[in-house]
Amino acid sequence: LGLHVAVDDPERMRVREPFEDALRDPRRAPGAESTPVVQNVSQVLALGVLHDDEAAAAQFSELLNTSYQDHARGYMVLLGILAEEENETGAAIVMERLAAADAGIAEAQYAASVLWQRAENGVKALAAAERAIALRQDWRQAELALVRALVTLGRTNQALQRSAELAADGDPYSKISHAWLLLGEDRRDDSAAIFEELRRAGGSTAGDALAGLAAIAMDERRFDDAARLLSEMSRDPQQSETLNWNLARIAEERDESANAARQYQRITNGARAVTAQ
Repeated sequence: LGLHVAVDDPERMRVREPFEDALRDPRRAPGAESTPVVQNVSQVLALGVLHDDEAAAAQFSELLNTSYQDHARGYMVLLGILAEEENETGAAIVMERLAAADAGIAEAQYAASVLWQRAENGVKALAAAERAIALRQDWRQAELALVRALVTLGRTNQALQRSAELAADGDPYSKISHAWLLLGEDRRDDSAAIFEELRRAGGSTAGDALAGLAAIAMDERRFDDAARLLSEMSRDPQQSETLNWNLARIAEERDESANAARQYQRITNGARAVTAQ
């Protein structure tokens, strides 16, 4: 993600893992959705078309035209699908081509920004986020995408300032994003305070807040506290991948290899599925 963390610093790398996951997962953003068009898109992807970005863009454009009168909504659906692709650069190139043809649609530019960020191209991610904001001023998702792009570029101080400004109005998605960014910079007390506030408030960001508190506990080797926090996460089905992954890590730390294997085997989809198996 261009976070510029030394690979010989395992302690700091471990606490950054959930932060990186939060940045990379557009499904956590408000507005992401899925519809029956997913099956059609999946069939296109099964053909391995991403190696030919021009042909892939043409096929996806046809799907957008035939499935969505509202292209803006279609781009949000397509973003969620392409974000699952292992060929991150190929997915970003395809979306960039689509967005160029729909230059007046903010959602298209936003989707391009998110996918370029996943492909670790901060320059393109930032440019696309700025285009989205220019088209739809004060759109919070695009503002958060811009923050992620700044992080990818290593412009952390600027990202922190922009993130703090967005979080100041109390928007829970901006606050959870800011908390992960603070944690990524090892400002644990500040991030923990926000996580705890969002956890107590409940709502759509409570699961991510629990994940943040659990990440801090695990990094500090407070495994009983981490397990307790993770048990609270089990109430949120959207957190199942994170839950099983971290329960497996706790089992490994406790030398419970059989339990760790069981938890890893429960991860059947998402970015961690291959690693877990």
